[in-house]
Amino acid sequence: LVYMNSDQYRIVSVDKDNLDLVRVIRNDCRTYMTNHTEYITEEQQIKWFSNKSESVMPGILLDDDIPVGYSNVVVTDDKFIISGGLLEEYRDKGLGKILFRKIVEHCQDVDKSKLIYLNVLVTNVRAYMLYKSIGFVETFRDDRIIHMEYK
Repeated sequence: LVYMNSDQYRIVSVDKDNLDLVRVIRNDCRTYMTNHTEYITEEQQIKWFSNKSESVMPGILLDDDIPVGYSNVVVTDDKFIISGGLLEEYRDKGLGKILFRKIVEHCQDVDKSKLIYLNVLVTNVRAYMLYKSIGFVETFRDDRIIHMEYK
């Protein structure tokens, strides 16, 4: 399943054949994550994938078939909770904006009535500014995490 497509970039669903790519990219991005920041082994990744529910939609961002990032969407009764990240060498090139815009578009295509949320570390100013630039607003902040909603 491809749920984002353009001439150069697309997000493809994760399956057993590309599962390791998500682990590699996710581990590269873990210092920017708001929870579950530990290193994930191949065994843990396989166990997670085999137990994941239909309410979780992971994806891989490809740049002309080169994996450069990942996305994840958790679906609840009333909202989508989104996350994602890019390999270090692909940051600061505008791909984060492409990735998160496409995740938002996908969520809206699935169900326009659900809210779209994400969390960002207070220290990750670059990501916070990116999220604001595509339409997210801050709803709550504590010492560590900023909670944001797409408007």
